[in-house]
Formats: sequence, C-alpha cells, structure tokens
Amino acid sequence: MRRTTGIAASAALALLIAAPGAAASKRPTSSQAAAITRAVQTSEVGGIDRVPRDRYVVSHRRISTVEKSWAYARVQPRKRFQDTFQSAYAMLVNLAGTRKWVVVDLGSAQVGCGVVPAAVISDLGADAGCPPEVTGAGT
Repeated sequence: MRRTTGIAASAALALLIAAPGAAASKRPTSSQAAAITRAVQTSEVGGIDRVPRDRYVVSHRRISTVEKSWAYARVQPRKRFQDTFQSAYAMLVNLAGTRKWVVVDLGSAQVGCGVVPAAVISDLGADAGCPPEVTGAGT
C-alpha cells in the first residue's frame, strides 16, 4: 500500500513538472483600471470615442501575466441600450515608460489577431478564433 501511494505521488509530481503552467491574467490595480477605461472611451479605434459614454460600460479589464504591457476590456451596453449597442472587446497596450494605455483593436471577432501575440490573447481569455495564419505578432 505504501509503495503504491509513493508511486502515485511521484507520477502526480512528474505530471505537474512536465505540464506547462497555465497562464492566468490578473485584475488591474484601480489606477490601471481607470486608465484602461479612459483609453477605451477616448479611442478613435472603431469610432468608440464618438459613442456617448452613457450607452456602455467598460468592464472585465484584465492585464496579461504573459506580457504585462497588454490588457483586455469588454465594452458592454447599458441595459436600456442593449437593442442598439453591440458588445465588443478591446485589446490595449501600455506605452513603454508611461501609465498610458492605447487601444490597438476593438470589435466583436478576431480582435487583436496579427497585432497581439497569440499567447497574450489566450492569457487574457480573448481568443475569438484568430485564423492560424494570423495568430499574433511575435509568435
């Protein structure tokens, strides 16, 4: 019995060591969240800067743990605009040496494909089916 337990424990440990660590994005700090929201609201990408801010909320903001200069946010309609405003999501990059975030892509499908590294898209939970030939920059 003791030998079986030891073998099972060794096998489990070997699997943990051999398996690649699952990437997991993290929540932004309150100042990062505010900067991400501001970046989405003022971005010309997708014309979101021309949409009245009372029609949508910026939510589910995440910072990549694969490359901390990348972030993700959802853009969702407020309840009274659900029939006229389509949900979307945004991929953002933090400008080097600053606290400023910039939207690099915004939409509802294949957002970030060819621009954002594929590992980052996956880490942020934003994989919307990038075609294999444009899985992301730097891959």
